[in-house]
Amino acid sequence: STLDMLLSKRKNYSCTWYTDGLKPSEGISTGIVGPRTKIFIPIGNFSNIFVAKVFASRRCVEINLQSNYHNARIAILSDTQPTFKSSQLPRLKHY
Repeated sequence: STLDMLLSKRKNYSCTWYTDGLKPSEGISTGIVGPRTKIFIPIGNFSNIFVAKVFASRRCVEINLQSNYHNARIAILSDTQPTFKSSQLPRLKHY
């Protein structure tokens, strides 16, 4: 699978991030995990998992842009390909 391929080539990236949408009993949340970073952001009960996944991916991109990485290869792994095809994200190269 594509995920297995990316995980096997992880050493080719400067850093690897994981994003997901979560649905605990308290409401919808996003999860972002990366180098020295573990963020969970509640986004309320009036949302859905897809929105949470898009929000998590977008926030992850913002975090990396603010980090001012130079010539870095950054992998953002998500379990939902449509998240990265969404018009709500900056144009990225996705596999």
